Amino acid sequence: MSDYSENEYGIAETPWIPYQLTIKSVNIKEGVTRIGDNAFWGFEKITTLKLPTTLTSVGEYSFEQCKALKNFTFPPNVSDIGEGAFRGCKALTKISIPLGIRTIRNYTFSQCSKLETVLIPESVSFIGYKAFALCDGLANLTLPQSVREIDNYAFYWCEKLYSVKLPATLNRIGECAFGRCDALIDIEIPKGVKMDKDVFWSTLPKGDVDSDGRYTTFDYLKIKAHFLGTSPLDKAQIKAADADFDGIITVTDYLNVKMLIRGLK
Repeated sequence: MSDYSENEYGIAETPWIPYQLTIKSVNIKEGVTRIGDNAFWGFEKITTLKLPTTLTSVGEYSFEQCKALKNFTFPPNVSDIGEGAFRGCKALTKISIPLGIRTIRNYTFSQCSKLETVLIPESVSFIGYKAFALCDGLANLTLPQSVREIDNYAFYWCEKLYSVKLPATLNRIGECAFGRCDALIDIEIPKGVKMDKDVFWSTLPKGDVDSDGRYTTFDYLKIKAHFLGTSPLDKAQIKAADADFDGIITVTDYLNVKMLIRGLK
């Protein structure tokens, strides 16, 4: 299938563009190996998609803004999914990325607001810029041991994301990768990983060890006492106090609460 570029009005001039508001089902015939760039961009009525077993590549922005598109299955031989290919597919609830994909490219599944389940195979090593940004339905996430790098803003503003399991082999987490993930309470950062600035930017602050909904001198003193070794916190309190998600209580953690008390954060 050919690639299609946008005209001066931002419309991809495909042969089927006259039917943009009426096509509800797409069945790509066997023998097709690639879906072209922008092929079905903005086809908001498409609900079902069947891909051929011969498919190996999905082009850039090929199904962007297919807002009614429901769950579908990638054929096993797909080895490349283009940038922004499924951005804004707001009806998707589950994606199983095929084994063989090495990079989840920029914007690929961003703004898929109902996406709840993402299955990432052991072949993926890089998760791109805003690949899953604004996926409001995503609550928990497990990344395979093959993942080495999470790029900037990869999971930005996934507002329900509360649990993330990162691989021990991870090398880098990019700027604001989990920014605005205000529900995030369960994540452990592997030792030795390089963290860019503001990885958790604007995520709700931590430090309420007594769970009273406030940041008080009591919280500050309890965290500091644990750090000094005079009064240890239990596991739940450590998780609540660990502001930088490094798995240990440090000066950073009790100073974080001190700043919250003073209204400096």
